[in-house]
Amino acid sequence: GHSVTDININGFYASFLFKAFLPFIVLGFFGGLYFTFGAKAGKYDKLKERADSPTEKTKMEAKELMFRQYKVACVTTGIFMVNLIHPAVSTAMFELYNCNAVRYDGELSENPKWMDTDYSVQCFVGKYWIYSGISLA
Repeated sequence: GHSVTDININGFYASFLFKAFLPFIVLGFFGGLYFTFGAKAGKYDKLKERADSPTEKTKMEAKELMFRQYKVACVTTGIFMVNLIHPAVSTAMFELYNCNAVRYDGELSENPKWMDTDYSVQCFVGKYWIYSGISLA
């Protein structure tokens, strides 16, 4: 049978997969923070209603406001980070389609075609189609 060590992802495909999933990782991280801060703000909103003194109520309002501001900062920073990595991700997705035919003894062969970025990757054959589907998604 096959084991985990039998999986062979060459350098290009490993880099490609990392860049393909990086926006989702970034959004997941900032989305998690967003919902965590939202829960904290909700907690202080409820505590504010049960405050015994005006001073305690003011402290709870300040903490609630702080966590609501953190939520806004998460959205802003998340959007900034996704825009920051967008060029690298887009470039990796389009590099997959930059394939060249290889000349043998002066003749241009129809097949095989090899990726210009990494000539160890043959285009339009085998697992190339899986990565092509990922790049289109």
